[in-house]
Amino acid sequence: MGRTTRDELFYGDDLVEEAKLCLQRLAVDNVSCTYVDGTLLLRGQVPSYYHKQKVQEAVIGLKGVAEVRNEIEVTSPRPR
Repeated sequence: MGRTTRDELFYGDDLVEEAKLCLQRLAVDNVSCTYVDGTLLLRGQVPSYYHKQKVQEAVIGLKGVAEVRNEIEVTSPRPR
């Protein structure tokens, strides 16, 4: 039996929740995830390119993700 659109939507929601758990483990809270047709889109802000790369690495291996579009912006930390 093939997947229906409804099945894909539920799977997408589950995938986004799993991606959010990955981000929580990295203590990243300014990044959002959207899943559409095998592509996980990351948007938000992090303080360094290292963080941007770590976020991408954390979600790229999730089952069902064919592609990651990393549109996260790197912002400098605010001076103290």
